[in-house]
Amino acid sequence: MSETAAAQQIEGSAWVFGDNVDTGYIMPGSFASLPDEELAHHIMSGIDPDFAGKTQPGDIIVGGVNFGCGSSRETAPRGLKYAKVGAVIAQNFARNFFRNSICIGLPVLICPGAGSIQEGDRLRVDPISGTVENLTQGDSLQAEPLPEHVMEMVRAGGIMGLLTARELARVGRKVLLLEKGQPGAGTTWASAGIVSPHGSSGSADIAGEPGLRLRHSSFAMWEALAEAVRGESGVDLEFRLTGILLLAMNPAEASDLQKKAKTGQWGETEWFEPEKLRKEEPVLGTGLAGALLVPGGNVEVRRLGPALEIACRRLCVEIRTGVSVKELSVEGDRVRGVRTEEGEYDAPIVVVCAGIGSRGVIGARPVPPIVPQRGQMIALDARELAIRHTILRTTDPYFVPRVDGRLVVGATREFAGEDPRLTAGGLGWLLASAIETI
Repeated sequence: MSETAAAQQIEGSAWVFGDNVDTGYIMPGSFASLPDEELAHHIMSGIDPDFAGKTQPGDIIVGGVNFGCGSSRETAPRGLKYAKVGAVIAQNFARNFFRNSICIGLPVLICPGAGSIQEGDRLRVDPISGTVENLTQGDSLQAEPLPEHVMEMVRAGGIMGLLTARELARVGRKVLLLEKGQPGAGTTWASAGIVSPHGSSGSADIAGEPGLRLRHSSFAMWEALAEAVRGESGVDLEFRLTGILLLAMNPAEASDLQKKAKTGQWGETEWFEPEKLRKEEPVLGTGLAGALLVPGGNVEVRRLGPALEIACRRLCVEIRTGVSVKELSVEGDRVRGVRTEEGEYDAPIVVVCAGIGSRGVIGARPVPPIVPQRGQMIALDARELAIRHTILRTTDPYFVPRVDGRLVVGATREFAGEDPRLTAGGLGWLLASAIETI
Protein backbone atom coordinates (compact mmCIF):
# COMPACT_ATOMS: atom_id res chain seq x y z
CA MET A 1 0.00 0.00 0.00
CA SER A 2 1.31 3.42 -0.90
CA GLU A 3 1.02 6.44 1.39
CA THR A 4 -1.86 7.70 -0.74
CA ALA A 5 -3.87 4.56 -0.07
CA ALA A 6 -6.55 6.66 1.61
CA ALA A 7 -7.54 7.77 -1.89
CA GLN A 8 -7.42 4.25 -3.43
CA GLN A 9 -9.06 0.88 -3.01
CA ILE A 10 -7.33 -1.45 -0.58
CA GLU A 11 -7.46 -5.22 -0.85
CA GLY A 12 -6.15 -7.75 1.65
CA SER A 13 -6.91 -10.58 4.04
CA ALA A 14 -8.81 -9.93 7.27
CA TRP A 15 -7.24 -10.44 10.70
CA VAL A 16 -10.03 -10.35 13.26
CA PHE A 17 -9.72 -9.18 16.87
CA GLY A 18 -12.34 -8.59 19.54
CA ASP A 19 -13.59 -5.67 21.60
CA ASN A 20 -11.50 -3.23 23.63
CA VAL A 21 -8.17 -3.90 21.92
CA ASP A 22 -5.80 -1.75 23.95
CA THR A 23 -2.92 0.20 22.37
CA GLY A 24 -0.68 -1.69 24.79
CA TYR A 25 -1.63 -4.87 22.94
CA ILE A 26 -1.22 -3.23 19.53
CA MET A 27 2.25 -1.93 20.46
CA PRO A 28 3.59 -2.84 23.92
CA GLY A 29 5.33 -0.01 25.72
CA SER A 30 8.63 -1.90 25.83
CA PHE A 31 9.05 -1.17 22.12
CA ALA A 32 8.08 2.53 22.27
CA SER A 33 11.63 3.85 21.78
CA LEU A 34 12.32 1.87 18.61
CA PRO A 35 12.57 3.54 15.17
CA ASP A 36 9.35 3.39 13.15
CA GLU A 37 10.67 0.73 10.78
CA GLU A 38 11.42 -1.56 13.72
CA LEU A 39 8.03 -0.94 15.33
CA ALA A 40 6.55 -2.81 12.37
CA HIS A 41 8.06 -6.07 13.64
CA HIS A 42 6.10 -5.91 16.90
CA ILE A 43 2.53 -4.98 15.93
CA MET A 44 -0.22 -6.80 17.87
CA SER A 45 2.49 -8.63 19.80
CA GLY A 46 0.60 -8.06 23.03
CA ILE A 47 -1.95 -10.55 21.67
CA ASP A 48 0.11 -12.65 19.28
CA PRO A 49 3.93 -12.28 19.47
CA ASP A 50 4.27 -13.81 15.98
CA PHE A 51 1.59 -11.69 14.33
CA ALA A 52 3.92 -9.39 12.33
CA GLY A 53 5.48 -12.37 10.56
CA LYS A 54 2.11 -13.66 9.37
CA THR A 55 0.75 -10.59 7.61
CA GLN A 56 1.16 -9.40 4.03
CA PRO A 57 1.26 -5.78 2.81
CA GLY A 58 -2.30 -4.53 2.43
CA ASP A 59 -3.85 -6.93 4.96
CA ILE A 60 -6.71 -5.47 6.99
CA ILE A 61 -7.17 -5.55 10.75
CA VAL A 62 -10.78 -5.90 11.94
CA GLY A 63 -11.83 -5.00 15.48
CA GLY A 64 -14.98 -4.83 17.54
CA VAL A 65 -15.92 -1.89 19.75
CA ASN A 66 -13.49 0.61 21.30
CA PHE A 67 -10.52 -0.45 19.17
CA GLY A 68 -7.34 1.38 20.25
CA CYS A 69 -8.45 2.16 23.81
CA GLY A 70 -6.06 2.74 26.70
CA SER A 71 -2.98 4.91 26.29
CA SER A 72 -2.90 7.51 23.51
CA ARG A 73 0.59 6.31 22.45
CA GLU A 74 1.22 7.20 18.82
CA THR A 75 3.48 4.17 18.34
CA ALA A 76 0.38 1.97 17.97
CA PRO A 77 -0.91 3.44 14.68
CA ARG A 78 2.65 4.19 13.49
CA GLY A 79 3.63 0.55 13.90
CA LEU A 80 0.59 -0.56 11.89
CA LYS A 81 1.37 1.91 9.13
CA TYR A 82 5.02 0.90 8.84
CA ALA A 83 3.98 -2.76 8.83
CA LYS A 84 2.00 -1.81 5.69
CA VAL A 85 -1.37 -2.71 7.16
CA GLY A 86 -3.87 -1.63 4.50
CA ALA A 87 -6.58 -0.41 6.83
CA VAL A 88 -8.19 -0.93 10.22
CA ILE A 89 -11.94 -1.56 10.35
CA ALA A 90 -13.85 -1.62 13.63
CA GLN A 91 -17.34 -1.10 14.96
CA ASN A 92 -15.96 2.00 16.64
CA PHE A 93 -12.62 3.40 17.79
CA ALA A 94 -11.14 5.08 20.83
CA ARG A 95 -10.97 8.77 19.91
CA ASN A 96 -7.21 9.28 20.32
CA PHE A 97 -6.31 6.20 18.29
CA PHE A 98 -8.69 7.30 15.51
CA ARG A 99 -7.23 10.81 15.34
CA ASN A 100 -3.63 9.64 15.54
CA SER A 101 -4.27 7.22 12.68
CA ILE A 102 -5.92 9.85 10.49
CA CYS A 103 -3.04 12.26 11.07
CA ILE A 104 -0.41 9.80 9.80
CA GLY A 105 -2.46 8.57 6.83
CA LEU A 106 -3.49 5.15 8.21
CA PRO A 107 -7.04 4.43 6.92
CA VAL A 108 -9.40 3.70 9.81
CA LEU A 109 -13.07 3.04 9.08
CA ILE A 110 -16.00 2.85 11.48
CA CYS A 111 -18.16 -0.04 10.28
CA PRO A 112 -21.09 -1.15 12.52
CA GLY A 113 -21.36 -4.44 10.61
CA ALA A 114 -17.70 -5.41 11.05
CA GLY A 115 -18.71 -8.28 13.36
CA SER A 116 -19.78 -10.35 10.35
CA ILE A 117 -16.24 -10.47 8.94
CA GLN A 118 -14.40 -13.74 9.56
CA GLU A 119 -10.65 -14.30 9.91
CA GLY A 120 -9.10 -14.87 6.50
CA ASP A 121 -11.93 -13.26 4.51
CA ARG A 122 -10.66 -11.39 1.47
CA LEU A 123 -11.75 -7.74 1.67
CA ARG A 124 -11.72 -4.83 -0.75
CA VAL A 125 -12.10 -1.44 0.91
CA ASP A 126 -12.78 1.97 -0.60
CA PRO A 127 -11.97 4.47 2.18
CA ILE A 128 -13.53 7.42 0.33
CA SER A 129 -16.94 5.83 -0.28
CA GLY A 130 -16.78 3.65 2.84
CA THR A 131 -17.61 0.49 0.91
CA VAL A 132 -16.25 -2.76 2.38
CA GLU A 133 -16.62 -5.66 -0.05
CA ASN A 134 -16.26 -9.15 1.42
CA LEU A 135 -15.01 -11.05 -1.62
CA THR A 136 -15.07 -14.35 0.31
CA GLN A 137 -18.65 -14.09 1.55
CA GLY A 138 -19.90 -12.26 -1.53
CA ASP A 139 -21.54 -9.39 0.31
CA SER A 140 -20.85 -5.77 1.10
CA LEU A 141 -20.82 -3.58 4.20
CA GLN A 142 -21.06 0.17 4.54
CA ALA A 143 -18.55 2.02 6.73
CA GLU A 144 -18.35 5.71 7.46
CA PRO A 145 -16.31 7.24 4.62
CA LEU A 146 -12.95 8.75 5.50
CA PRO A 147 -13.18 12.55 5.59
CA GLU A 148 -11.72 14.13 2.48
CA HIS A 149 -11.08 17.42 4.25
CA VAL A 150 -8.77 17.77 7.22
CA MET A 151 -8.43 21.22 8.74
CA GLU A 152 -4.93 22.29 9.78
CA MET A 153 -4.50 24.32 12.05
CA VAL A 154 -6.25 26.34 14.69
CA ARG A 155 -4.36 29.60 14.96
CA ALA A 156 -1.38 27.67 13.70
CA GLY A 157 0.90 28.85 10.95
CA GLY A 158 4.09 28.36 12.90
CA ILE A 159 6.66 25.66 12.25
CA MET A 160 4.60 22.93 13.91
CA GLY A 161 1.47 23.91 12.02
CA LEU A 162 3.26 24.16 8.68
CA LEU A 163 5.09 20.86 9.18
CA THR A 164 1.87 19.08 10.15
CA ALA A 165 -0.02 20.55 7.19
CA ARG A 166 2.79 19.51 4.86
CA GLU A 167 2.80 15.92 6.12
CA LEU A 168 -0.97 15.59 5.79
CA ALA A 169 -0.92 17.04 2.27
CA ARG A 170 1.87 14.64 1.27
CA VAL A 171 -0.35 11.64 2.11
CA GLY A 172 -3.27 12.94 0.09
CA ARG A 173 -5.26 14.97 2.62
CA LYS A 174 -7.05 18.17 1.74
CA VAL A 175 -5.75 20.72 4.25
CA LEU A 176 -6.88 24.15 5.38
CA LEU A 177 -4.45 26.11 7.57
CA LEU A 178 -5.74 29.08 9.55
CA GLU A 179 -3.22 31.65 10.81
CA LYS A 180 -3.94 34.92 12.59
CA GLY A 181 -0.69 36.54 11.44
CA GLN A 182 2.18 35.65 9.12
CA PRO A 183 3.01 31.96 8.65
CA GLY A 184 6.35 30.94 10.11
CA ALA A 185 6.74 34.08 12.19
CA GLY A 186 6.04 34.63 15.88
CA THR A 187 7.95 32.40 18.30
CA THR A 188 9.49 30.50 15.39
CA TRP A 189 11.16 33.67 14.13
CA ALA A 190 12.93 34.16 17.45
CA SER A 191 14.44 30.69 17.67
CA ALA A 192 18.17 30.00 17.39
CA GLY A 193 17.46 26.79 15.47
CA ILE A 194 19.70 24.43 17.46
CA VAL A 195 19.24 20.80 16.39
CA SER A 196 20.72 18.09 18.60
CA PRO A 197 19.90 15.09 20.79
CA HIS A 198 21.27 17.21 23.66
CA GLY A 199 18.85 20.11 23.34
CA SER A 200 19.75 23.72 24.05
CA SER A 201 21.55 25.23 27.02
CA GLY A 202 19.85 24.65 30.34
CA SER A 203 17.12 22.43 28.86
CA ALA A 204 18.82 19.11 28.11
CA ASP A 205 17.34 17.25 31.08
CA ILE A 206 14.21 19.27 31.81
CA ALA A 207 11.83 16.88 30.01
CA GLY A 208 13.50 13.70 31.23
CA GLU A 209 13.34 10.44 29.29
CA PRO A 210 10.38 11.45 27.07
CA GLY A 211 12.21 14.60 26.00
CA LEU A 212 15.35 12.62 25.22
CA ARG A 213 13.43 10.15 23.03
CA LEU A 214 11.73 13.03 21.22
CA ARG A 215 15.02 14.82 20.54
CA HIS A 216 16.66 11.64 19.22
CA SER A 217 13.73 10.92 16.89
CA SER A 218 13.62 14.52 15.71
CA PHE A 219 17.37 14.77 15.15
CA ALA A 220 17.38 11.60 13.03
CA MET A 221 14.81 13.15 10.67
CA TRP A 222 16.34 16.59 10.20
CA GLU A 223 18.86 15.99 7.42
CA ALA A 224 16.31 14.29 5.15
CA LEU A 225 13.66 16.89 6.04
CA ALA A 226 15.93 19.82 5.16
CA GLU A 227 16.80 18.27 1.81
CA ALA A 228 13.16 17.46 1.04
CA VAL A 229 11.93 20.96 1.88
CA ARG A 230 14.68 22.49 -0.25
CA GLY A 231 13.55 20.33 -3.16
CA GLU A 232 9.91 21.27 -2.64
CA SER A 233 10.46 25.00 -2.12
CA GLY A 234 13.80 25.85 -3.75
CA VAL A 235 14.94 27.45 -0.46
CA ASP A 236 18.19 26.41 1.25
CA LEU A 237 17.40 26.11 4.96
CA GLU A 238 21.11 26.45 5.82
CA PHE A 239 20.90 23.26 7.86
CA ARG A 240 24.45 22.44 8.87
CA LEU A 241 25.78 19.62 11.05
CA THR A 242 28.49 21.70 12.68
CA GLY A 243 28.81 19.50 15.74
CA ILE A 244 28.02 20.92 19.16
CA LEU A 245 30.58 21.71 21.83
CA LEU A 246 29.30 21.49 25.40
CA LEU A 247 31.72 23.65 27.36
CA ALA A 248 32.92 22.79 30.85
CA MET A 249 33.56 26.05 32.68
CA ASN A 250 35.19 24.27 35.64
CA PRO A 251 36.38 20.77 36.70
CA ALA A 252 33.02 19.89 38.29
CA GLU A 253 31.19 20.54 34.99
CA ALA A 254 33.88 18.55 33.14
CA SER A 255 33.32 15.56 35.39
CA ASP A 256 29.54 15.76 35.02
CA LEU A 257 29.69 15.98 31.21
CA GLN A 258 32.02 12.99 30.95
CA LYS A 259 29.75 10.90 33.20
CA LYS A 260 26.71 11.70 31.08
CA ALA A 261 28.64 10.94 27.88
CA LYS A 262 29.29 7.42 29.15
CA THR A 263 25.54 6.72 29.34
CA GLY A 264 25.27 7.11 25.56
CA GLN A 265 22.18 9.31 25.88
CA TRP A 266 23.62 11.94 23.51
CA GLY A 267 24.90 9.51 20.89
CA GLU A 268 28.55 9.32 19.86
CA THR A 269 30.62 11.90 21.71
CA GLU A 270 34.24 12.95 22.03
CA TRP A 271 35.93 14.66 24.99
CA PHE A 272 38.28 17.56 24.23
CA GLU A 273 40.90 18.43 26.80
CA PRO A 274 41.66 22.18 26.98
CA GLU A 275 44.64 21.94 24.62
CA LYS A 276 42.66 20.16 21.90
CA LEU A 277 39.70 22.48 22.46
CA ARG A 278 41.87 25.52 21.76
CA LYS A 279 43.01 23.93 18.49
CA GLU A 280 39.38 23.31 17.47
CA GLU A 281 38.13 26.77 18.45
CA PRO A 282 41.08 29.12 19.10
CA VAL A 283 38.83 32.06 20.05
CA LEU A 284 37.44 30.39 23.17
CA GLY A 285 38.60 31.58 26.59
CA THR A 286 41.70 30.01 28.12
CA GLY A 287 40.17 29.10 31.48
CA LEU A 288 37.90 26.34 30.21
CA ALA A 289 38.18 22.82 31.67
CA GLY A 290 37.42 21.13 28.35
CA ALA A 291 34.39 20.38 26.16
CA LEU A 292 32.28 17.46 24.99
CA LEU A 293 31.61 17.22 21.26
CA VAL A 294 28.10 15.86 20.60
CA PRO A 295 26.17 15.40 17.34
CA GLY A 296 24.16 18.35 16.12
CA GLY A 297 24.10 21.64 14.33
CA ASN A 298 21.59 24.33 13.47
CA VAL A 299 19.06 25.52 10.92
CA GLU A 300 18.24 29.08 9.89
CA VAL A 301 14.64 29.33 11.11
CA ARG A 302 14.03 32.56 9.21
CA ARG A 303 14.42 30.51 6.05
CA LEU A 304 12.57 27.48 7.42
CA GLY A 305 9.24 29.27 7.89
CA PRO A 306 9.00 30.76 4.38
CA ALA A 307 10.30 27.53 2.83
CA LEU A 308 7.60 25.48 4.54
CA GLU A 309 4.92 27.94 3.48
CA ILE A 310 6.05 27.67 -0.14
CA ALA A 311 6.19 23.86 0.10
CA CYS A 312 2.70 23.73 1.61
CA ARG A 313 1.21 25.96 -1.07
CA ARG A 314 2.80 23.84 -3.81
CA LEU A 315 1.18 20.81 -2.16
CA CYS A 316 -2.18 22.62 -2.51
CA VAL A 317 -2.57 23.41 1.19
CA GLU A 318 -5.05 26.27 1.48
CA ILE A 319 -3.57 28.92 3.80
CA ARG A 320 -5.78 31.70 5.13
CA THR A 321 -4.01 34.46 7.05
CA GLY A 322 -5.57 37.09 9.27
CA VAL A 323 -7.99 34.51 10.68
CA SER A 324 -8.11 34.33 14.46
CA VAL A 325 -9.74 31.20 15.85
CA LYS A 326 -11.70 31.86 19.01
CA GLU A 327 -13.37 28.59 19.83
CA LEU A 328 -13.66 24.93 18.91
CA SER A 329 -17.07 23.88 17.66
CA VAL A 330 -17.98 20.84 19.76
CA GLU A 331 -20.94 18.50 19.33
CA GLY A 332 -21.21 15.89 22.07
CA ASP A 333 -17.70 14.58 22.63
CA ARG A 334 -16.41 15.40 19.14
CA VAL A 335 -14.90 18.53 17.62
CA ARG A 336 -16.78 19.49 14.48
CA GLY A 337 -14.89 22.61 13.43
CA VAL A 338 -13.84 26.06 14.65
CA ARG A 339 -15.39 29.47 15.19
CA THR A 340 -13.56 32.58 14.08
CA GLU A 341 -14.37 36.28 13.98
CA GLU A 342 -15.41 35.94 10.37
CA GLY A 343 -17.57 32.85 10.77
CA GLU A 344 -17.47 29.10 11.29
CA TYR A 345 -15.38 26.46 9.54
CA ASP A 346 -16.65 22.88 9.58
CA ALA A 347 -14.14 20.05 9.53
CA PRO A 348 -14.16 16.45 10.75
CA ILE A 349 -10.60 16.72 12.09
CA VAL A 350 -9.09 19.77 13.80
CA VAL A 351 -5.46 19.88 14.92
CA VAL A 352 -4.37 22.63 17.30
CA CYS A 353 -0.72 23.68 16.81
CA ALA A 354 -0.89 27.22 18.12
CA GLY A 355 1.90 27.19 20.70
CA ILE A 356 1.18 29.63 23.50
CA GLY A 357 -2.02 30.60 21.68
CA SER A 358 -3.45 27.11 22.22
CA ARG A 359 -4.38 27.90 25.82
CA GLY A 360 -6.69 30.69 24.62
CA VAL A 361 -8.78 28.53 22.31
CA ILE A 362 -12.15 28.09 24.02
CA GLY A 363 -13.25 24.48 24.11
CA ALA A 364 -9.77 22.94 24.09
CA ARG A 365 -9.77 20.23 26.75
CA PRO A 366 -7.64 19.86 28.71
CA VAL A 367 -6.33 23.41 28.61
CA PRO A 368 -2.68 23.14 27.51
CA PRO A 369 -0.35 23.99 30.45
CA ILE A 370 1.73 26.43 28.37
CA VAL A 371 3.45 29.49 29.82
CA PRO A 372 5.21 32.01 27.53
CA GLN A 373 8.86 32.74 28.17
CA ARG A 374 10.80 35.63 26.68
CA GLY A 375 14.28 34.84 25.42
CA GLN A 376 16.34 37.83 24.27
CA MET A 377 19.04 37.18 21.65
CA ILE A 378 21.58 39.22 19.75
CA ALA A 379 23.33 38.59 16.43
CA LEU A 380 26.94 39.73 16.10
CA ASP A 381 29.14 40.08 13.03
CA ALA A 382 31.68 37.39 13.88
CA ARG A 383 33.28 36.67 10.53
CA GLU A 384 36.76 37.34 11.89
CA LEU A 385 36.24 34.73 14.63
CA ALA A 386 35.49 31.94 12.13
CA ILE A 387 33.70 29.84 14.73
CA ARG A 388 32.91 26.39 13.33
CA HIS A 389 30.83 24.67 16.02
CA THR A 390 27.56 25.45 17.72
CA ILE A 391 28.66 26.16 21.31
CA LEU A 392 26.63 25.55 24.46
CA ARG A 393 27.30 26.00 28.13
CA THR A 394 25.67 24.06 30.96
CA THR A 395 23.48 27.11 31.39
CA ASP A 396 22.90 29.96 28.96
CA PRO A 397 24.21 31.57 26.86
CA TYR A 398 24.66 29.57 23.66
CA PHE A 399 26.50 30.58 20.47
CA VAL A 400 25.18 29.62 17.03
CA PRO A 401 27.30 30.40 13.94
CA ARG A 402 25.38 31.23 10.76
CA VAL A 403 26.54 30.59 7.23
CA ASP A 404 27.01 34.32 6.54
CA GLY A 405 29.33 34.84 9.52
CA ARG A 406 26.79 36.10 12.04
CA LEU A 407 26.97 34.66 15.55
CA VAL A 408 23.65 34.33 17.37
CA VAL A 409 24.04 34.69 21.15
CA GLY A 410 21.12 33.72 23.36
CA ALA A 411 19.14 33.64 25.41
CA THR A 412 17.64 35.14 28.50
CA ARG A 413 14.79 33.24 30.14
CA GLU A 414 12.17 35.64 31.47
CA PHE A 415 8.55 35.13 32.46
CA ALA A 416 7.40 38.37 30.90
CA GLY A 417 4.13 37.24 29.38
CA GLU A 418 4.07 37.88 25.64
CA ASP A 419 6.04 41.13 25.84
CA PRO A 420 8.67 40.83 23.05
CA ARG A 421 10.66 43.96 23.89
CA LEU A 422 14.41 43.88 24.40
CA THR A 423 15.83 45.26 27.64
CA ALA A 424 19.17 46.91 28.46
CA GLY A 425 19.69 44.39 31.27
CA GLY A 426 19.07 41.42 29.00
CA LEU A 427 21.36 42.62 26.23
CA GLY A 428 24.04 43.59 28.73
CA TRP A 429 24.00 40.13 30.29
CA LEU A 430 24.30 38.46 26.87
CA LEU A 431 27.28 40.62 25.89
CA ALA A 432 29.03 40.10 29.22
CA SER A 433 28.52 36.34 29.02
CA ALA A 434 29.82 36.30 25.46
CA ILE A 435 32.98 38.19 26.48
CA GLU A 436 33.51 35.72 29.33
CA THR A 437 33.31 32.74 26.95
CA ILE A 438 34.97 34.06 23.78
